[in-house]
Amino acid sequence: MRSSRRAFLGTLAAGSAVSLSGCTEGVLVETAYDCAVDEPTTTPHTRQPHIGQQSAPVSVEVFHDLSNRPTWAFTTHALSAILDDYVDTGTARIEFYDLPVPGDPDWAHQLASVARYIHAEAGQDGYRSYIETAAELFSSDQPTWQGVGDAASAAGVDPCTAIAHGSWKTYESDTEADRRYAHSLEIDAVPALLIDGQRLSDINPVNRSEGKISAAIEKALENSSGRK
Repeated sequence: MRSSRRAFLGTLAAGSAVSLSGCTEGVLVETAYDCAVDEPTTTPHTRQPHIGQQSAPVSVEVFHDLSNRPTWAFTTHALSAILDDYVDTGTARIEFYDLPVPGDPDWAHQLASVARYIHAEAGQDGYRSYIETAAELFSSDQPTWQGVGDAASAAGVDPCTAIAHGSWKTYESDTEADRRYAHSLEIDAVPALLIDGQRLSDINPVNRSEGKISAAIEKALENSSGRK
C-alpha cells in the first residue's frame, strides 16, 4: 500500500504545476480542477470516522488535527504502520476525533470537513486513503486546495465536491463536538491516543512512536484475552 501511494504522489508531482492556496465559503483561487465552489445543498450523515472492524478486540482513539505538522508526521509514519500491522489483521479498530489546535483554525475545520465528507461518501477505505495521501502531500509544504482535490480524487471522491464541503466547513459542528470530547478528557495537544480507554502518554517524537503504540496495543490485547 505504501509503495503504490508513493507512486501516485510522484505522478502528482510530475503532472501538476498548480499549487495555490486557500478559500473560504465559496471564494476559490485557481486550481487544476477549476471548481465552482457553491455551498453544498446536502451534508451526508457520517458516523465517527473509523478504520477497522467493529469486532476488533482492541479499541484505539486518535485525536488529530489534519492541518498540523505533528499529525502529518504521525500519520505518515506510526499510524500507517499501526494500520498495516493491527487494523488490517483485525486486532484493532481506530476511531478518529478532530481536535483543532492553535495554528490555522480555518484549515483545521476545512480539512476536517473534507475528511468527514469522504468518510460519508467513500467509507473507511476512502477516509484512510485521504488522510494518508494528504499527510504525505502536505508534509513537504503546506495545505493547498490543489492537494485537497488530489487526495480526494485518490480516495475515489469528486474533488470539487470535497473542496466545496471543506470550503464551507460543513461538518464544523462535528469538529466542535470532538473538541469538547477531547477537552473533557483533558486532551489539548495532538496527536493523542487512547487505547482501550487508557491515555498513552508521551508519544514524542511522533514519527518514531510506532514501537510504544505497538507495545500498548499488545498489552491491551493480552488483557482482553485474559478477560475471556
